Amino acid sequence: MENIISFKKEVKFNTFIYEINDIHLDLDYQVNNYVIDGFYIINGDYKDSEIKVGFEPFDYKIPFSIELDNNIVLDTLTFNIDDFNYEFKDNILTLKIDNLITYEEYEEVEEDLFKTPDDDLRVDEVDLEEKVIADIEDGFITYKVHVVKENETLDEIALLYNVSKSTILLYNKDEFKSGIKLIIPNEE
Repeated sequence: MENIISFKKEVKFNTFIYEINDIHLDLDYQVNNYVIDGFYIINGDYKDSEIKVGFEPFDYKIPFSIELDNNIVLDTLTFNIDDFNYEFKDNILTLKIDNLITYEEYEEVEEDLFKTPDDDLRVDEVDLEEKVIADIEDGFITYKVHVVKENETLDEIALLYNVSKSTILLYNKDEFKSGIKLIIPNEE
């Protein structure tokens, strides 16, 4: 994910400035608790009169703070200056800074995947395969493979195969989404 965060700031010089000769912008920041705290470091040279031969240096630190959404994977975050321009008029330096922030987001987990359906149960086509899963003392446990369909619930699948939800969860990962294959053991 990429976003541009724009920043505008006016810096008023206490000394009369005739001309800015050179200007540089650097960035120093750190991320703590989903907040980017840092400074823009602006430095350069100026003349205070038309006839002056040399230049005087200037240096400013401008603090900033940006709150982030808590769905951002902080290890993937980068924050850089993308574009920088300025205007100087009446002893006021107006800075316009665009920052490029790139990051990845945590995947959202749907909370209603394991809820009991309120409406009539749907039974779509069932894609089954019977296989042997383990060698047990008295014989074998067989299981079926079920491909989860869109909007299908764990309750519906348990009812379809006449097994408990806990048994299905025992044989499968916690992941439950459309398109995955579930192992459904026979409870006979």
